[in-house]
Amino acid sequence: MNGTNLILSCLFDGTRSCQTALKDGLDAASCASLKTKLHLILRELDALEMEIRALSSSRGLEFDGLPPISHILAHGRARIRLHFRNSDSAVAEMLINTFSKTVIPLMKSKNQCHDPEPQTEYLTQRYLGCVSAAVRNLQEYL
Repeated sequence: MNGTNLILSCLFDGTRSCQTALKDGLDAASCASLKTKLHLILRELDALEMEIRALSSSRGLEFDGLPPISHILAHGRARIRLHFRNSDSAVAEMLINTFSKTVIPLMKSKNQCHDPEPQTEYLTQRYLGCVSAAVRNLQEYL
């Protein structure tokens, strides 16, 4: 897989992981303002996913989403974490951790690709901006 395709794959995987965690967070959140922020973040990630899919499709790449076992494990871990600490603070902590974990493989793939295509670089910067803004918005709930 070339560097640009690897970046697109990391973007897609990261977006899907964040969307899954956000949906779990929405189910567990009790504060109306937190739910509103989570809906806004989810909406932005949904739009970004559509752009990632469109660019990937134009290059002949198709992503099916998280492998079923990865989705089950991610969902299960979130449920366990939130079951024992079902508070808005736990939701914010889980989401910040999930967002942060998705950045590492993306940055590794970006560093391996010395000359990413402009559209891929644009989507990478949008994703990083979205994740950064989400972390800033969630810090107040810790």
